[in-house]
Amino acid sequence: MDGRCIICSISLDRGSGGEDFFLEEEWWKRHVLDFPGWLWIDARELENRFLTRGKHFWSNLYRLIIYDPIIQRHRVTGVGHHPGIIGDRLLPRWYYAAARDINQAVIGIPEETDPELITVVNSRLSWWWAGEEPKRDWHTLALAMHMHCWTMARRIIGPKVESEYLRPATALVLRKAREREVAARRAREMGCQDQEEWQRSSTTYEEPLKIMSMKKLIEAHHTRSANSTLPSSTQSMLPYEIRCIILDYLDHQTLHSLLRAVNCPLDDSYWRSRMSFYLIGMEEVVKEAEQQHQLNWQALCLETEQLDATTDVFRIRHRVVDSLTDIKAQLDRGISVSLPNVLNHIQDEMVGEYWEGYAGHILCGLSGTKPAMMQCLVNAGFLTEAQSILYQQYASNPSPKNFDLFSET
Repeated sequence: MDGRCIICSISLDRGSGGEDFFLEEEWWKRHVLDFPGWLWIDARELENRFLTRGKHFWSNLYRLIIYDPIIQRHRVTGVGHHPGIIGDRLLPRWYYAAARDINQAVIGIPEETDPELITVVNSRLSWWWAGEEPKRDWHTLALAMHMHCWTMARRIIGPKVESEYLRPATALVLRKAREREVAARRAREMGCQDQEEWQRSSTTYEEPLKIMSMKKLIEAHHTRSANSTLPSSTQSMLPYEIRCIILDYLDHQTLHSLLRAVNCPLDDSYWRSRMSFYLIGMEEVVKEAEQQHQLNWQALCLETEQLDATTDVFRIRHRVVDSLTDIKAQLDRGISVSLPNVLNHIQDEMVGEYWEGYAGHILCGLSGTKPAMMQCLVNAGFLTEAQSILYQQYASNPSPKNFDLFSET
């Protein structure tokens, strides 16, 4: 199983046709496809790009949260890339490699022995999502985030998320991600959710930050409507701030109908504020557009809200922003959660879920449970040490005699 982003819960996909990624920039192509097969660049340069050639490229780029024994605390790595295959070079599925320096990014398939890399085994990233991984020392576990999901975290929670807020914020994000996974799994089991949603999200929906559809909308709205000849609304008699509050309760369809019927002048600042959610990550696009022409903020806002209401373009952004906004509110209230405690608690939960799913098979000697997981079940009190030893004897030699001994326990 691929690693999972703890912020949006979508997998860190191996890029199909990974070579296409490097066509985003001509000099990337020369360095990566010919020699040496990878390229080091500034992380901010990569973060600020709109990736135009593949909707799924965003999910191939990630950062890791690891425990660094040198500084004896958790920290964020630089950016890593999961392209899948480049030429005749295949990226091993079992590991993820990110730049050691938080300000650096590596794209392509670098040498595994490069000292500037931090390499993590796949099972150390997907452990919280699903599977049969035994409980490990929390120091050895890593957590993954899409590059742009982490950028959103910096924007919404603030720069402290990289330092003093890192551990409590990570604990809260991970706990929320775990709750989302459990809820989704139960819904699927009951037939209440699209079985393929989690698998198709990264290729079906646009990324959370640099959304191309939003960029195109901004670039297209450069004409302003002529002065209105419609009758004035009675709302115009109210103080401006009160009018804005009332209009905030109207959806785009109702507001559009109102503006077609009556003259209700509003400053550009209202429309910009109303659509602030959609403008995250679009600052440079807006700046460039305004240098060339005057934006029609009213039309832009209403069309953007219509796009949101009728498509899934902003689906991942809503998931990420809602989650991070809630976590920021908890941090602002002084709520602090121990990351080691959350890491251990989730692993304990998963051991319990494993027992619930396989207890019948284990007690019949048929599950194929690995010794490390058997020991976890013993430590959690689900099995006795004697049962574990007899099970392993039966698993290595499934004779009728050993089965009788195991069954008697």
